[in-house]
Amino acid sequence: MARGLDPRDSDGAGCSFRGLNPNSFLLLQRLTATIRRTLLTTAAFAALSLGANGRLDAQTSSRAVPPLPDPAAHAVASDSLRIYLLTMGQGDEVYELFGHDAIWVHDPQQAIDTVYNWGVFSFDQPNFVLRFLHGDMEYMMLGEPLDATIGFYRSLNREVWAQQLNLTESEMKSLVTFLHWNAEPQNSTYRYNYYLDNCSTRVRDAIDRATAGQVRPQLKAIKTDETYRSHSLRLMQGDKLMVAGVELILGRPTDVKLSADETSFLPVQLMTHLRAVRLDGGRRSLFREEFVINEATRPAEPDHVPRLWLWFAPIGLALAALVLWLSQGLRSGGRRRTAAFTISFLAAVIGILGTIITALVALTDHTAAHANENFFMLNPLWLVIAALTPAMILHQRPRHKSVVLVSITAVLACAAVLIHLGGWSRQGNWDAIFLVLPVELSMAWTLARLSAAGAMSSDFSASAIPRPA
Repeated sequence: MARGLDPRDSDGAGCSFRGLNPNSFLLLQRLTATIRRTLLTTAAFAALSLGANGRLDAQTSSRAVPPLPDPAAHAVASDSLRIYLLTMGQGDEVYELFGHDAIWVHDPQQAIDTVYNWGVFSFDQPNFVLRFLHGDMEYMMLGEPLDATIGFYRSLNREVWAQQLNLTESEMKSLVTFLHWNAEPQNSTYRYNYYLDNCSTRVRDAIDRATAGQVRPQLKAIKTDETYRSHSLRLMQGDKLMVAGVELILGRPTDVKLSADETSFLPVQLMTHLRAVRLDGGRRSLFREEFVINEATRPAEPDHVPRLWLWFAPIGLALAALVLWLSQGLRSGGRRRTAAFTISFLAAVIGILGTIITALVALTDHTAAHANENFFMLNPLWLVIAALTPAMILHQRPRHKSVVLVSITAVLACAAVLIHLGGWSRQGNWDAIFLVLPVELSMAWTLARLSAAGAMSSDFSASAIPRPA
C-alpha cells in the first residue's frame, strides 16, 4: 500500500503535494492557485486548429494497465470488508469548484481504512512548470488514511458523500487487488487530461473493471444536453474573470453533447449517474446504501449555465462607444493622444491573446482548446495594428499597407458571424462575439476613416503646390 500523505499536503481538489514542510505549504498552495488561474484565464484565449474533427478523442494513459490480477493474489479474507465511493463537493478556491472523489476501503477486522485517490501530483517532477504549461502532466494514485482525509475536507467546509458499493465477494477482492497494484510506485502514475482522464474518470474505470465492464456501457447509453463547456461555466460562474477566460479558450471539441459516461469527469455527476446503474441484468443495484460523512453549510453547486451575453454585450458595446467617441475629436491634441493610447492598448490586448492562442495550439497538447472559432477575432495581427496606431493617429502618417491590414482584421472578425449565419459553426460562441466584435469593428472603422482622411489631405496638399510652367 502506498504511503499516505499528510492532509495538509493537498490542494483540496484531490491534488496532493510531496516534499513540503508546513512553512512552505501555504506559499506553494497560493502559487498553484495562481498558476491555474493564469492558465485558465490568459490561456483562455487559446486554440486554433480548424482542421480538427471537432471532438475530443480519448487519450490513453501513459502507462498501460495489465489484465486484472488474480484476486487470490491479495485475497481479503474478511466478512467485514466494505468498499465505498467517496464524493467531495465544491470548495472556495477555483481548483476546488469541480469537486473530487476517491474509493474508500474499510475493513475493521484487518484495521484497514484507506482512501485511494487518483488526484496526486508532485512539484518534484522534472520540468514541472514546463510540462504543466505544455499539457503533459503526470498525476499519480496514492492511499491515505480516512481520518486525515475527512478531517481535511471538514476543515474546508466541503460536503462528503459515501456510497457503499453493492459488490460480490469476488468483485470486492478484484477491486482491492487492483487498488493495491495501482498504488505501487511503478504503476501509480498516469498522464492527466482534465476532461478525459482525471481523478474521477479513474474511479469510474476502477469500478467498471471490478464489475467486468457492466458500468460504462450503461453510462454511455444515458444522453444529456450538457457539454464540457456548459459544465465548466456552470461550476465556475462565481468568478467572472475565470468564466470569461474559459469561455474564450475552449474550442469546438467542448461543445459536443455528452453522455453520462463523458460527464464522469465531474465527481458529483458520476455519483448521480451511478445511482441508475444496475448489475447482473438489472437484478442488483450498484449501491447498497449512501450517507453523508461531512455535511457542509455552503450552498449547493449551481445547476444552471450563466448567460454570459448579458454582461459580455454591455462591455463590448461600452468599449466600442468609447472608441467611436474618441474618434470624433481627433483634431484636438489631447483627444488624439487619448485615442491613440486607447486603440493601441485594446489592439495590443487582442493581439496578445491571439499570440497566446497560436502558441498554445502550436506548442501544447491542450486539446480542449482546438478548433476555436474565436481565433477569427483574436489573432496576432492586432499586435501589428497596435504598433501602427500611434503613427496613424498622432503623426497623421497613413499608409496603404496599414489600411489593408485593418481591413483584413475587420473581415476576419466578421467571419466569426458569417460562419454562424451560414450554418458552418459548431461552437457556441455568440457571447464572445458580443464582447469582442463591436470593439474590433469600432477600431477598424476609426483607423480606416482616419487613413482615408489623411490620404485626401495629402492629395490636396500635393495639388496645391505651385508647379513650374
